[in-house]
Amino acid sequence: MTVRLSCLLMLFFSSFFLFGQEKVDSLRAAINLAGNQEKASLQLQLVEQIRMVNSKEAFDLVEEVQKASEKSGWLSLFQESSYLLAELHFIENNYKRAARAGETAREAAQALGNELKELTALNLLQEIYTADKRTRKLEEISDDYAVLKSKLELEVKDRALTDLEKDYEVTSSEMKDIVKKLDRTELENRFLEDEKVRLENITLRLKSDSIENAMTLMEEENKVLQLNARAKRQQNLLLFSGLSLLFVLVISFIWIRSVREKRKQEAAQAILKQQLLQKEKMAALGAMTAGVAHEIKNPLNFVNNFADGSIDLLEELKGYLDDHIEGKVDQLTMKEIHYLMGELAQNALEINSQGRRADEIINSMMDHAQGETGTSSLANINSLVMESWTLAYTGQNAERPVLEVEIKQQLAKNLPEIRLVPQNINRAFLNIFSNSLEAFAERRITNPTISVTTKAKENQIEIVIRDNAGGIPKDLQKKVFNPFFTTKPTGRGNTGLGLSISHDIIEKGHDGSLVLYSDGKTFTQFVIKLPLVTH
Repeated sequence: MTVRLSCLLMLFFSSFFLFGQEKVDSLRAAINLAGNQEKASLQLQLVEQIRMVNSKEAFDLVEEVQKASEKSGWLSLFQESSYLLAELHFIENNYKRAARAGETAREAAQALGNELKELTALNLLQEIYTADKRTRKLEEISDDYAVLKSKLELEVKDRALTDLEKDYEVTSSEMKDIVKKLDRTELENRFLEDEKVRLENITLRLKSDSIENAMTLMEEENKVLQLNARAKRQQNLLLFSGLSLLFVLVISFIWIRSVREKRKQEAAQAILKQQLLQKEKMAALGAMTAGVAHEIKNPLNFVNNFADGSIDLLEELKGYLDDHIEGKVDQLTMKEIHYLMGELAQNALEINSQGRRADEIINSMMDHAQGETGTSSLANINSLVMESWTLAYTGQNAERPVLEVEIKQQLAKNLPEIRLVPQNINRAFLNIFSNSLEAFAERRITNPTISVTTKAKENQIEIVIRDNAGGIPKDLQKKVFNPFFTTKPTGRGNTGLGLSISHDIIEKGHDGSLVLYSDGKTFTQFVIKLPLVTH
């Protein structure tokens, strides 16, 4: 018995291997004959067949497909190859590469608008970050996964409710048919009533006839009465059926509405819970940042002050040496003393410069942690944006003169005043203009130009600020709103918080939106949308 079972198992696995190898060979032959995009799709199918027996070839094929699809713009194949690459790295316990490939697959799914593929990518990322013990990333991915999963479940339930409404419409049509049948039955009853009257007239005319004729008339009258009774029963039955169906429809409609309202409330509560959780996290982080920055600021002030004092003391020492020591020591020693004093003065200047740089960073951190300040009021957006431009241009020229910048204005006339916090909005615009002016100065742009456009659009006011300062590379565009992110060398430019503060002011402080557009070579454009609130 054991020998027979072993033979059967060997036969089964041999058949399975031969069938799998035959499919692999057919795929390889099809790849050699296929075009570019079809070839890439067939290569991914081949990877699924060989991934467990030849991982190196599977890696090579997936990476080849990923590069080809990214270069040719085949977004769907790029997403599938990135997901497969993440799985292969995960199996090999290479969690870092698996995480990068998984994030790429998620971003490609978002670009495709395929929420189901995005959910699958998020699920894989959860497994990767769990295995890699990256708790913070796991929490972020788990929150995104829960929100997207809830959204998809709600969409499925909404489709089910829509199908139920369609059934309701079909049942309503059937109800109308029943009503029409009732109308026909009523016509039949009227016809029978007319026949009854006619027969009664006949009976009166023939009442004087023979008994046989009278009996015949009585039989005909009984038949008419039976027909009337039968029609009455049918009418009552149809009426009862119609009322029952109507009752079921009313109950179904009430249930549908209650379920839909409950789903909407659950969705709103889930979104509100996520928003409250995020606000609590940001508030705690802001309080901690402000506290740390405040504690650092006091010793830093001492460093800056002592650096300034050291420079003054060195100047006094130099004067004293020139007045009292020079001539009493040899020239070589005096030259060495002056050289050392110069080095000390240069060191003190560098300490002072770096200390002030650190002070600027701490002030920006405290501003960023402070959040929205000031009182909201009605203001004209055209006046605010041009006032911010004047302040930014004047301040930049005072600190480091730049070329003459042309400002092109396309400001909508008769824009209503909207409710906002003027000083915060001024600060957001000022940061955007300052970034453009610094880019002009750093890149030495010829004919520097900034255009400002405002217009009212769909219950919003849209402000577009565009410059020709060379653009921002695509791989950096997603990071420009991150705190402390900057493309400038250390010690030059701002602290990397300007655009992050502008983003928080517009989106969190005013329920608006701030979006960046750039071709990476010639221009950068910021599109700001603020709610049209006039009360």
